[in-house]
Amino acid sequence: MIKPTIERPSSVASVSSPCRSCSRGPLLAVLLISLVVTNAEEVSNLTNVWPTANGRPLITTAVVSSTPSNLRIAYCLALVGAPTVAMAAQHLAAISLLRQTGTKKDVLSMQSPNSILRLGDALRTLDTKVVFVPHVEGKCRTSSSAEQSRFRFSFSFHILRVYEQTQYDKILYLDGDLAVRTPPDRLVEAWARQGTTELRTPTGCNRVPDQKHYNTGVWGITPSRDYAARLYPWLAAGKFPCGIGSQTWVEFFGANNSWTRASLAWNLKADQGTSRCMRKWGLREAHVVHWSGNRKPLGLRTADPVEARALAAYQAAHLRWLTFLDAPAVDNIRIWHNRTHTQRSGATNQSALSMPLPRCNASAPDVAPKASMRQRLCAKPEVRAALSAASVPVLWSRDLVRSQKRFMNEKPFAASKFEPFIEQLPRNSLMSSAWPDGCEMCDTCAVVGAGGSLRKFEHGAQIDGHSLVLRPNWIITKGYENKVGTRTSINLFFGVEGMMEQFEKHQRSLPEERRAIGLITSNSDRSVASFFRYMHRVRKSTVLNKTATAAETLVTPSRVFLTTDAVYHKALAELCRATGEGCMWQRTSGTMRPSTGFISVIIALQICRNVSLFGLTDDPCQPFHYYGEPKATCTKAIPTKNDEPLHWFEKEHEIYARWHREGRLTVPT
Repeated sequence: MIKPTIERPSSVASVSSPCRSCSRGPLLAVLLISLVVTNAEEVSNLTNVWPTANGRPLITTAVVSSTPSNLRIAYCLALVGAPTVAMAAQHLAAISLLRQTGTKKDVLSMQSPNSILRLGDALRTLDTKVVFVPHVEGKCRTSSSAEQSRFRFSFSFHILRVYEQTQYDKILYLDGDLAVRTPPDRLVEAWARQGTTELRTPTGCNRVPDQKHYNTGVWGITPSRDYAARLYPWLAAGKFPCGIGSQTWVEFFGANNSWTRASLAWNLKADQGTSRCMRKWGLREAHVVHWSGNRKPLGLRTADPVEARALAAYQAAHLRWLTFLDAPAVDNIRIWHNRTHTQRSGATNQSALSMPLPRCNASAPDVAPKASMRQRLCAKPEVRAALSAASVPVLWSRDLVRSQKRFMNEKPFAASKFEPFIEQLPRNSLMSSAWPDGCEMCDTCAVVGAGGSLRKFEHGAQIDGHSLVLRPNWIITKGYENKVGTRTSINLFFGVEGMMEQFEKHQRSLPEERRAIGLITSNSDRSVASFFRYMHRVRKSTVLNKTATAAETLVTPSRVFLTTDAVYHKALAELCRATGEGCMWQRTSGTMRPSTGFISVIIALQICRNVSLFGLTDDPCQPFHYYGEPKATCTKAIPTKNDEPLHWFEKEHEIYARWHREGRLTVPT
């Protein structure tokens, strides 16, 4: 195969690409597309729109080598800050137009935690992966339009988190106010083969970008945690006007990055006159139409024929997704409500969230008394939102205390109650905040329960071979190493002060490399109250051992952290879906509570790419716990001392089996 002749910009210092062995990010699969062009005429037709180096076509031969098979490429769009329904619909419109071009590459939706109903369903329909990102703290000088400028400043701080998505080698970042009209795969692949750090598109109506002037609405980056670690402190320490954003920052900070030019056809600005710019530079196609500046696509009309086609497609997609998001329907329940202008602008649709409960079929098997109480639990807006969310944050953090008014567990309370302990909470909800030496998104994870079925197998070595081992409850492993393994990365348990203290004491007795972190379940007010009391004791102990000057930088030495209420909502939502929205239950209890084991599985699905379950199935001939006394006879009955009316272990086992069939996790045998 003939290799293409490629020229790199000589005026810019070359920066080597980050290593591919760097730590990986969130759970994301990659589909790679190879490119082989065998027709010389096809290549010549691309010279006006293909990326160029030093003003020349990037491809100068008729045959192009394919993209390396191990190269990971994705597109990324951001929905950050405090997004409204209307903003989410714009986000979805841009993604749907990108998908309509036929690309099969991964698309990322980089989001701040939000409660927009059905957004997760919409993104799954578009085969889009969700990545939650925390705040990057920083300050700016006020300007004439302070509120709008601060929003732009904050938004820019968020979107630069794209550099942390190191599970990919190259990412093309796209703004949400543009319409992609042509598959960008070959553009990105050609840039990736060139090996430069960035792909840059021009500003205004310029034909190509230059070193200091380029537009980040269509912008290729090489993810690197090292680069991000240098960028964030630089941003936080800078004295920037609120009005400037990521485009200005990266032009300064990335001035010495190596880069490849892309034609204006890949970022035609509508405010410059789309057709006018195409005529000026002889462009035959508009691959991306971008409504940059103050010219935005919603409610816009235009006489420009090229812009009009892109605008019609964008506005139609936006209206479809706005209707989808603004009219939630859960399990075939019809919702009748009026869509007001306020609702279309993003206000919560209260009529949809307070709809009448469906009536349980009293003659159906397993329908238990107090069904209406369980139904009301399942009908809570936060539970319904969690069901459609692609993923949820795991750690309760300072960011969430500041952005969330209430902690919505079984007995909701004001998030401000965490203020006395806020410095003891992790800065954000990423696992690296609590577990610096661990993986942010682990490749293989084992969730190891205490089920008696573990006695039948010797899975110990297989369990220890996983990147992360998560054990619900703090249970015995000594004497059963060949069956249950020896490693523990995370223990999840109900909040009891004495147990937290014992856990910490035990971890301090272990070598640093063998220490685990503890996660506390958040559903029960008793569990959270115990966490409060324990944090107060830790804080008091820490303050007494610090000098007056060091007290300002107080950080708790505790390895115990609280899980978010969103984890509880996600687990409860899955139980609701499996029990007819609470109609079916094994007991007369009006409360249904996911077990610690079930919550552990939910957490693993948020932070792991491949999840395997051990000891979370029952066996009628084995003891309830693997360390328990053998049964006298085979029976499916749960021992009285282990029977808990708030849990339904058998139903949870059915859910695991369904997820195994669907490929969401593996249950080894």
